[in-house]
Amino acid sequence: MGVSIKLNQIILFVYLILVSIVLKEVQYIALLLALILVFIDKYLPADFKNLLYVLVALVPFLPLLIIFVIYLPFLVFGLLLDNASFLKRYLLGFAISFFASIILYYASITIHFPLSTPVILLFFYLPVIALLAFWKLRKKSIGERTKAAFSLSNSTYLILLATLFFLIFMGHVMLTEDSLFMSNGTNVYSKFHFISEGIGSYGEISLYDPANGEGEHLFLTDSPFFYSNLAFVFAFLKGFLHPVFFFNVYQLFVLWLSVLGAAIFLKSVLPAEKEDYKATLIVITGSLAIGFSFFFIHWLESFKQFTPLPINFLLFSIVLSCPKKPAEFSILVYLLLLSFFMHGIQAVGIGLMMAFIFILFFLTKKDYLRELLKMVKDYKLLLLFVLLLSVLTVLGYYSTGELYKYYNFLERPNEAIGGFGISINYITDFMAGHNSPLSFKYPDIQRLDEHKYGFFISVFGVLALLYSFLRFRDIHFRNSALFSMAFFLHLLTASILTLFPIFGKTEFAYRTAYPYFLVLLVASICIAIHSFRSNAVKIAAVLVFFGFFFHSSFFVQENLANIHNEQFIAGKSFEKEITFVKTLPIDGRIITYGLFSNAIDAGMSALTGHYFSRYQYNQWDFKDNLYEKVHTQHSFGDNALPKLSDTELINYLRMGGYTYSFVNICHPIGNLYASRVYPAYMAPLYQNECLVFFGLPNVSYAEKVDIVADADESVYNTSEGYRYVAINRRAKYGFDVEKYPDNAVLEPNEPEPLAFERRSPRTVTIFGDFEDGDWVVFKEEYFPRWKAYMGGQEVPVLATNHNMVLVQTVKGGSISLAASVAFLGVLVFFLI
Repeated sequence: MGVSIKLNQIILFVYLILVSIVLKEVQYIALLLALILVFIDKYLPADFKNLLYVLVALVPFLPLLIIFVIYLPFLVFGLLLDNASFLKRYLLGFAISFFASIILYYASITIHFPLSTPVILLFFYLPVIALLAFWKLRKKSIGERTKAAFSLSNSTYLILLATLFFLIFMGHVMLTEDSLFMSNGTNVYSKFHFISEGIGSYGEISLYDPANGEGEHLFLTDSPFFYSNLAFVFAFLKGFLHPVFFFNVYQLFVLWLSVLGAAIFLKSVLPAEKEDYKATLIVITGSLAIGFSFFFIHWLESFKQFTPLPINFLLFSIVLSCPKKPAEFSILVYLLLLSFFMHGIQAVGIGLMMAFIFILFFLTKKDYLRELLKMVKDYKLLLLFVLLLSVLTVLGYYSTGELYKYYNFLERPNEAIGGFGISINYITDFMAGHNSPLSFKYPDIQRLDEHKYGFFISVFGVLALLYSFLRFRDIHFRNSALFSMAFFLHLLTASILTLFPIFGKTEFAYRTAYPYFLVLLVASICIAIHSFRSNAVKIAAVLVFFGFFFHSSFFVQENLANIHNEQFIAGKSFEKEITFVKTLPIDGRIITYGLFSNAIDAGMSALTGHYFSRYQYNQWDFKDNLYEKVHTQHSFGDNALPKLSDTELINYLRMGGYTYSFVNICHPIGNLYASRVYPAYMAPLYQNECLVFFGLPNVSYAEKVDIVADADESVYNTSEGYRYVAINRRAKYGFDVEKYPDNAVLEPNEPEPLAFERRSPRTVTIFGDFEDGDWVVFKEEYFPRWKAYMGGQEVPVLATNHNMVLVQTVKGGSISLAASVAFLGVLVFFLI
């Protein structure tokens, strides 16, 4: 029996050989499977062959293969788009999968719906089951539709294999359980780890993490769907993969999706001609240049910010296709909302660009506006429902922070407010100033914060952009001209938005300008190449473009290896210190000085379960906050100590429950801290060369106190200042302070330490001999979701003048303190 080998099979074998060279290990299993596919080729359904080849190509990276397969059933949603390619269908399916995360998230936090792997599996695929059931009820052929959903063209097959190869070529350094990205990597991982552990230990998504900040309640506004979705996918693989390894593999997976999203976008800006191999080569090279650029690799460090990229690329590709159907607009709204939920401030820029594209369509295509108005008239009720649901969903998701008074931008210094000159500087600085990403050389490969594009994109991208402006009337350049004009209109609008605190303080800055200017420049290069009439010139130009990319890929790979090198999470670099922390009782909080707290605090709390101190967001209202007084958001703690006397420092540490200090005495600020607290106030508990743990005696995490009517800050510069506790009088809390005049004293007694037991992250029991009208401080940050009960009766919970939890008791032996979500549940179900 003769066997004929086809071009796509040859490409697969070449790919596997190259992967074997990159990984320095022959991929026997994958090569054997590829050989089997050759022999059984004539028995395979023609529509599924290319997909089978892709699955075999993923075999050398089994975890990546499993994650890819997890999202395959969602391909059926791609059929909601007319003539959608496999890549569009897959990315839309990836986006739809988050809907199940939304359902599970709200079910867990509102009605405490118990979560387990079987439950997550069922709900995760609930949208797919619902769509198939809908088709069945409508008597539509499920088999034919499924067949259409899973088919992929030869050009898509080439794009998948080419991008996958370079993903592994540059990203295989991330396939480890020993390191994460520098800077934010450990912090982002710790949030995913916390939710995953909450599901495993308590069968719920915990909204409150006592081990960060002074009790961190960020999950209501810090993209819970992103972290929850990550934890749900990990639930399928828990027990098989180390969580750090899974996290790194999933980052690679999203990076791959972003490259594929870039390919979809580039196809949408190229003229809608019959697809040929030259256009495919241009798209492949352009998508590689975007996704595997220095900038995108740097951005991957901020994983939450990076994850919306494939969704945004899909959104732009749909917008540029001139959508005319209700289903398409419903999908656009969903994609924008999803992007907003993941990273709200970035999504503002995406929404601006999308809006400007539509406005430009209306100005240049009169028939299009007429068609849309007719569609709106015909489907007004459906579109009104989608719009109303969208608005309510956003309110339900983002209003909780204000409802619970977590933050108040207007009470913070309005650093972002300025005059018109600042607006002009915003643009000039981006295009040609210090913050400009344009450069004649590669960025420093040791750093992740030098956002430069490199020579080829900076020079030829700008030239191609100018060339496209000159030829904007040409059909070749129509979509690229629309996108470029929308980008620059968005940049102009952004320069004005940054004058307002709510945007300035949330670091709107260049969050969309940096990545999408790169996208615009690469797209301009691709379109310029595609516009050449001579095939020989096209191919030569593509080869030059690819040559520059290939040259940069070695430097990008080395850059990635350097910045993906935060090894703290592996527990090896601080192994002795981690072991020591595990021996300490959880009777107080640990504060760090002279250490990179962005990684150390988050990593230590994840590895040990003990309470550390760093807040992760500078948007919070830190007025009266004790951590802000003794440390500030500066990672090493440089800014606070010079402003405090020794007495003030110790009083604030006691009032905040900071029993332990972890200090690098070889760092200037760590050395300064040590000289101020030792030997006068603290005793050393542990030392390993430069790393020292100090203990502060007579610190309690829960204590019975006397309250005073008011406490001037000067009192904390006295030896007994830590005794002075008052009710917070800030208008944002609205406490009726006059209700408690009889409880105030002039000279408070020594606080009485109390024992406590934490039954879950959000529930605490405090033990003691309590009388009517006693006051108890629990040294975690107050917010209105705290509820306290004694003997089945709710008792008042207030805030101290330093935002600690303050409970007024009745007679009894224990206080049940809980971070309640009852009101949030009512709000969510009302809105959704």
